[in-house]
Amino acid sequence: MTKKLFLFCWLLMAWQAQAQSVIIVPFNDIKDRIYRWPTSLVHGEVYSIEVTDVNRSLFGVEGSANQQNFNVDSPGVLTGFRLPGFATLTLPETKDAGPDILEMPDSGQEALREIDHQLETINDCYAYMEEVERLGNVITNLLRDCERPYGTLEEELCRITNAVLLVDKEGRAEQAAQLRDECLECIAAVRYARNVIAAQVLRIPATNVSPNAAEVAPIVAMAFQKVDEMDKLAKENKIQALLDNYNRINRANFTYVSDPFKASKDEVNLRLTFQADTLLTCNYPNRLTARTSIPVVGGWKVDFSTGVLFSGQLKNNHFFGQELYYAGSSEDSSQSFIYEKEAGTRLLLSIGAFAHLYKRTARKTSWALSPGVSTTTAFDGFLFHLGGSVLMGRETRLVLTLGATFKGSTLLDGRYRTDRSYPTETLPREVPTVQVFPRTGWFVALTYNLSSFRKSKE
Repeated sequence: MTKKLFLFCWLLMAWQAQAQSVIIVPFNDIKDRIYRWPTSLVHGEVYSIEVTDVNRSLFGVEGSANQQNFNVDSPGVLTGFRLPGFATLTLPETKDAGPDILEMPDSGQEALREIDHQLETINDCYAYMEEVERLGNVITNLLRDCERPYGTLEEELCRITNAVLLVDKEGRAEQAAQLRDECLECIAAVRYARNVIAAQVLRIPATNVSPNAAEVAPIVAMAFQKVDEMDKLAKENKIQALLDNYNRINRANFTYVSDPFKASKDEVNLRLTFQADTLLTCNYPNRLTARTSIPVVGGWKVDFSTGVLFSGQLKNNHFFGQELYYAGSSEDSSQSFIYEKEAGTRLLLSIGAFAHLYKRTARKTSWALSPGVSTTTAFDGFLFHLGGSVLMGRETRLVLTLGATFKGSTLLDGRYRTDRSYPTETLPREVPTVQVFPRTGWFVALTYNLSSFRKSKE
């Protein structure tokens, strides 16, 4: 049971490590400058940028993470895919034999009927391939469309494709398969028709019977020319080129996804550049740039600041130390008193630095726990501080800190008391003192942030 629980926890942590949030950026909102970026990102979260409805047959996209420019060249759909219109490929009517015209044998009449049937097959397939050509032109226009969203383009693609197909299909994959099968079936049918016609022409008499072989020959030659044109489409892979362009109209080719990045700094700077690879049919600039700076929230951060501090004592706790002196007794010359000078109300000025521990927020003002150290203007000792701070600003900030100061102070040796007399001969040359640490006071500091929020270059 313990092993299963451990495995489950490990899988959960692995899944969380792989999970990432996606920032959806509609391309139309970017170009219209109405897109609103997220107000903040969560520290430690993995993000990627997904630009939707951007036609990557027209635009190369470059993300902020120095990513590769994914260019999809706009292919020339059906280049050279041109089929001239068919002439009428029906055979001339058979005239009744006059007294000077021979009657056609039954074998010749059967050959004419078979030729006429195969010509009809060629004619139907050629008309179908003309519809396929028009579909190719529609696909070319859709691939060059720089304004409509992908969903609208796909709806039009499905509608016009079903108008061409002999059997309507709902799914895109089924449409592509049906279009391929119907085109290949037509190619196979006209190839077969050509072979049949060639064989049947040999059965038509070359005499004065009308129609004879000489009259049928131009019609057959024209039909063979059309078959050759359709056969060339298959040999030059033009049908597959059309299908490839049909398949290029997919959501992936209208979506850009950046490399993932982890929000680990104070601020994330995002930049997207769209560069048109060809002249556009819509009135957009050929280069669009979108950039923003998004603050990161969450995660503990330590910043540093330096500035001036004012410290004071709490009640009468000798925070500043004691200034002591001897004074002789007016009544007994052998006795001396230890007195403390009255210092009055005063503040200790020092210069110091703080470390500010706080959790990132998107606000302009943050609260922090701030330990620090300072030294007096005379550089004759160190003071230690612990307080709470108000951090004001982001890239540059002023910091107001209040709290407690801890310092060493010079105090009278505990064996003596002030305002008491002692035999003069027993007292040392200087008033006996000791260094005591810590003595606690209060402080207020105004400092300037040294490690301000810097824009990340990653």
